[in-house]
Amino acid sequence: SLEGLEGGFTALESLVLIENNNLTNLSDVYNNLVTVDEYVYIQDNGALTTFNTFNNLVSVGWYFTIDNHPSLTALNGFGSLQSVGLLGPPGASDFEILRNPSLQTLNDFASLSQLGRRFEVSQNTALTTLSFPSLSSVGSEMIIDYNTSLTSIIDLGDFDLTGPLFIFGNNLLSECEAQGICDYLDIPANNATIGQNDPGCNNRNQVESACALLPIELLFFNGTAQNGEVLLSWQTASEENNDYFQMEHSTDGSHFQPIGKVAGRGTTTTPHKYAFRHTRPTAGANYYRFKQVDFDGKFSYSPIVHVEIGVGAIVEVFPNPTTSLAILKGDLAEGTARLLDINGRPLIEKQLPNGRTFDLSPFPAGIYLLEVVIGSEKIVKRVVKE
Repeated sequence: SLEGLEGGFTALESLVLIENNNLTNLSDVYNNLVTVDEYVYIQDNGALTTFNTFNNLVSVGWYFTIDNHPSLTALNGFGSLQSVGLLGPPGASDFEILRNPSLQTLNDFASLSQLGRRFEVSQNTALTTLSFPSLSSVGSEMIIDYNTSLTSIIDLGDFDLTGPLFIFGNNLLSECEAQGICDYLDIPANNATIGQNDPGCNNRNQVESACALLPIELLFFNGTAQNGEVLLSWQTASEENNDYFQMEHSTDGSHFQPIGKVAGRGTTTTPHKYAFRHTRPTAGANYYRFKQVDFDGKFSYSPIVHVEIGVGAIVEVFPNPTTSLAILKGDLAEGTARLLDINGRPLIEKQLPNGRTFDLSPFPAGIYLLEVVIGSEKIVKRVVKE
């Protein structure tokens, strides 16, 4: 156990955890950790089952390795990680998930965008899904091999790969047409080793054929804050059998909910622009993606876009003026709301998002202040009691 060390680090030079055979979890030791200058190396911790203490980790300068944990079933808690290996020397800038025989999913790296060098996911024999929707660049090779339960990697997303590419020995893998892989294979001179997978991804020709059938060619997908709302815009260069786009929203980048639908253009080789307005975003972080759905029900996901909404843009007080009740309106995250008198003395305090109604009837007529604090942001709204 690492109890007693909770929350003590925001930055480290390196983090190494090796051969702690009785360690089952990391408690909250690293829940304030934001950056690691050099490497994260976690290996041979036989009883370790979870990593959900790294929720605020944003960057690792050199390499990131998680290797040989027989009890590990999921890699939760890395949803804020954005980059690995951008500062490291050649040969020490890798992202590696290796030899974790009980690991079933790799879906919690929703924000991971840039890798300075190698991407390797190997010998995770129970792994069935692989999703890195924000991945934009891999500075060297990509290796996906001997994950014998893996069936699809199309949710790797749209990324620039320097190469070479190795997809080998994944017995059940039949869907490899992620946009980044398709773009890489589109250049005949690019080196790729693809084999001993399931039909559909058993050689380069099969993957190239599947890539030719991708439902849309996406040129861009952007999100912009506008007066407390979010405007999402995207453009396709071509579409094949495209029924509709299901728009999805998340506050953590991992768990998405549908918020609307936009009709597709079926089959077309003409560029088309689309837009969708989210009228009720959350104060703070908002994440968006769309689920592109074919007429036959097959689907794929777009990259994720991140839009910040200031608290002041969405908070309103109603009615104002009031004779008794003042109600906070807006899609508010967890935080604190306080009613203050004109001199700033607190009268009532409530916890958001549920504590929204303030009864001013016991107080004399005059001007009052409603203070809202969410995270590091604070706003103050004036309320008139008649």
